Amino acid sequence: MRRLPFYTSLVAAILFPCQVFPTSTLYCEFDNNNCIDGLAQSTSSFRLQNISIPLSFVYSFDAGRSPQDGKSSIKVGYWLQYDSDVIRNQLHDSPSINRTTEFGLRLLNIRGWIGGHHHGCKAVWGPQCSQSLKSYLQQSIYNLSTSKLPYESALETVLKSFIDNPDMSIEGCPSKMFLAVDIPTTPFINETSSIGKPNNIQIADPGNPFCPSRTTYLPNTTPDQQAMQIVLGIAARSPTYGSESLHGPQDVDVDLVCTKAPKHIPNEVWPGGPGGDDGHDDHDGQYANPSMPAYNPFLGNRATVVDAFDFDSDYDFDDDEEADEDCPSSEI
Repeated sequence: MRRLPFYTSLVAAILFPCQVFPTSTLYCEFDNNNCIDGLAQSTSSFRLQNISIPLSFVYSFDAGRSPQDGKSSIKVGYWLQYDSDVIRNQLHDSPSINRTTEFGLRLLNIRGWIGGHHHGCKAVWGPQCSQSLKSYLQQSIYNLSTSKLPYESALETVLKSFIDNPDMSIEGCPSKMFLAVDIPTTPFINETSSIGKPNNIQIADPGNPFCPSRTTYLPNTTPDQQAMQIVLGIAARSPTYGSESLHGPQDVDVDLVCTKAPKHIPNEVWPGGPGGDDGHDDHDGQYANPSMPAYNPFLGNRATVVDAFDFDSDYDFDDDEEADEDCPSSEI
């Protein structure tokens, strides 16, 4: 099998990782889109085939003034944490198909409870939507990989096609689920192979608050509103363009994770729960908040990072030195 070129975005993530910053010396200004000092933060896990350990998805948001117009807004950030050595060892002997693994984030404009199967998504919209969405993504990525149309990142390409067709219907899911300006994705694993040679596994360094995968600003949004909003993480391990064909959609590895920050809000803060005064919801746990603005991101272009460490979400950064405007780089 011929070896494919490695895409620019992931090369940048691997060749220019960030330095590890001690949490006791730096803080992040709200208008710095290359880091985030989270007002609230949560960690959830997801899994991929051929990797025995769970991978962690960290979602965080901060509150302040928009760097664009000075109005109250929210800065959302996310990053992934995992053991790169374990992943590399386990993928080293996996079937020889060139693949890229990506992670995408969709801010749902839905509030409700999280929990149940599919890493918390069942409580958001019921079991049917999660399974339908996963199957739809698998089929769409498989169709793309067999179409002979050129692409760089399969998940990113498929999600872009969803955005271009916002009226598409997925069984059991909310209408206009993919009505969005953008759904940012980040490639973080690339697998290439050649006949007679071991697989070449390239993995971006895990993330942290000082150099997250992406940051996004949500204008005219309060912390109370954002604390109730659910976000959807989508992980996909897909064939790269020109790679050997898969046997079918079931060979496309897709996983979903739903979360919010903080994960659980006491009833005294949110009386009656998501459904109203009686705590019941007529929409399988979903509740569209009409006051939430359209998703209007200003994307930070940072593409993952540093050796993971346990971030203390209660740490007070106020007396510390401000983090650099850009993440320092060094070759590995």
